[in-house]
Parts: sequence; structure tokens; C-alpha cells
Amino acid sequence: MTETIDANSERQCGDCGMCCKLLAVDEIEKLAHKWCVHFVPGAGCGIYEGRPQACSTFQCIWLRQTDLGADWKPNRAHFVMYLDTRQKQLVVNVDPVHANVWRKEPYLSEFRLWARRGLEQGPQLVVKIRRRIIAILPDREIDFGELADDERIRLTRHRSPDGLGLTAQKVTVED
Repeated sequence: MTETIDANSERQCGDCGMCCKLLAVDEIEKLAHKWCVHFVPGAGCGIYEGRPQACSTFQCIWLRQTDLGADWKPNRAHFVMYLDTRQKQLVVNVDPVHANVWRKEPYLSEFRLWARRGLEQGPQLVVKIRRRIIAILPDREIDFGELADDERIRLTRHRSPDGLGLTAQKVTVED
């Protein structure tokens, strides 16, 4: 049975905390894929009022997109989604314990739809499992494997006789 969420109510993290596990927070030397020492199961952040700026400015897509149902709540989906504005990518950061969950429904078909929409008007979609990056294109996935610190994925739109297309490549960037 799927829990329903009132689209008129403001969403809250509640018992989730998946970002507290998956994301690194340099300000408190919190490593990615390790539970934050300040996370209290069932209660949330133990230092909420004084939490680091990286935490207070983080924007979880599930909290913002009220059309995503309860199955998309990060602690149920086993991934957290956010927009990487520097890379112009929607990132699906997956809990490595559940590395293939993003390939299941309702997720994969929705990701392909978002990739089609992103082809014309917005950010492209990448799945991140630790350092492994998989670009989701409207018609396929490209697994780039693990990226080094100086590597990024560049998704480029192009026109062809068949319409808009997308290419993805691994590039080296300088700091």
C-alpha cells in the first residue's frame, strides 16, 4: 500500500535523513556515504538550529516537487535528488547498499521522461553511486564508471536530421 501525501501541505524531512547519509559536508568533516554523527534516527538533525550552511541551503527535490509521491521520499527510494547548478544536472545520488533501485519502477520510466524534457529545456539527469556516474539519456544510459576528482560529465545538445540529440562525454576540468 502506498502512502499518499497531501499536495497542499508543506513537506518536511521527518524521519528521512538520506542526505545525512549520502552527502559529504566539509564544514563538519562529514564523509559521503556515512551517517552524520548529528543525525538522530526518527528525529532528524540533532543540531538543526546550528547546522552547517551546506545543510541549511541543500534543496532536496522531493521536498520541493509535491507531485512526487511517497515512493519518492528519499528514505523509501534509497536515493536523494538535487540540482547541481554548476554542472546543470539533476543528480540522483543513490545509496550504494541499494545501487540498482533507480532502475526499478516507478523511477526509471520517470527518469527517461525527465531526460527527454531536459533535452530541450533543462538540466540533464545523472545517477551517482559513490564516484560512479551514469548519464540518463532519453533512449539509453551511459555508464562512465568512477570519475576522478578532476573529471566531469559534459552533456551536449545537438541538432540532427532526426531532431534534438544528446551526447555525453567524460572531460577533465582544471580547478
